[in-house]
Amino acid sequence: MILFLIHIPDIRVKSDLPATVPSILKSLDLPGLTLFAPFAIMLLLALEWGGTSYAWSSSIVIGLFCGSGATLLLFIAWECKVGEEAMFPPSILKQRVVWSSLLFMFFLSANLLTTSYYMAIYFQSVKGVEALLSGVYFLPAILSQMFLAVLSGAIGLLLQNSFIDISNWRTVNRLGYYLPWGVISGVLVPIGSGLISTLRPESAPVKWIFYQIIAGTGRGCGMQMAVVAIQNHISMAHLSIGMSIMMVAQTFGGALFITFGQTIFSAGIKTALPKFAPSVNVREVIEAGATHFRDVVKKENLLGVVLAYNEAVNHVFYLVTATGVLVFVFSWGLGWKSVKKQKVIEAEA
Repeated sequence: MILFLIHIPDIRVKSDLPATVPSILKSLDLPGLTLFAPFAIMLLLALEWGGTSYAWSSSIVIGLFCGSGATLLLFIAWECKVGEEAMFPPSILKQRVVWSSLLFMFFLSANLLTTSYYMAIYFQSVKGVEALLSGVYFLPAILSQMFLAVLSGAIGLLLQNSFIDISNWRTVNRLGYYLPWGVISGVLVPIGSGLISTLRPESAPVKWIFYQIIAGTGRGCGMQMAVVAIQNHISMAHLSIGMSIMMVAQTFGGALFITFGQTIFSAGIKTALPKFAPSVNVREVIEAGATHFRDVVKKENLLGVVLAYNEAVNHVFYLVTATGVLVFVFSWGLGWKSVKKQKVIEAEA
């Protein structure tokens, strides 16, 4: 109901081209889509099947990698040829603020989704709690992330184009910059993720609660800043394209790194089980899964299997920590741009 009471101005740029079916289809860049979709599917399938369903040296996995690489090259060549009519216009992507914001969101989303997925595995496999309780245990990350996302998003909203009368918001006169939020995110996210990678089966609740709050606070600080950076950098005519590319980067980053995490986890559990529980049937434990291995493992081997799962999860969080470091690296490209002068002029006008 609240959304119906909010007035959202129409900021779309009117096109002089007739809204015919051929012109609409041409603007969608369907050839680019038919190249990008197979690239993403083949890459994700190769990462998903490699080392689990098929060996890394199998012809299927190698063929998928080669096919995805060839399709990616064709996609890049096509986008460069089409130019401004492309799905990803090169003139937009080559701008430093744009590609830095896209990579910032790519790795931040990868950190968020991979953390969400493998914290649940940690709680259910290592701590031995039910799925519902594992969701409750993840609340510190969710709540801290939501609070900072709302706080930073509200401040970011003050920096948008013509959505709020700036003359009524003195806070903008004091702020003006959005890059510090991105840098704070880049500092807190790898620290929190690195601390999470140190968790053990005997870790006290205060540790995993505090570590999650650090990482969640960092993700919340940066969640809106890449959007603000792009919206305040590119022209209004390209705003919808910029936001669409941002959504692609956000979704693809999460999907890709969850697959990376699954590959690392599968390899880690196969290596750790013979080390910590040499007498168990590795295949039987893996097929039982993180939530049901306790039903197939003898009591004397249970601690070893738990330690094996803990080590495999920690290996995934090494990757998650690396994504946090890259968030910090690309946060500096969001642009040290003060928008307060521009907004004050617009408000006065």
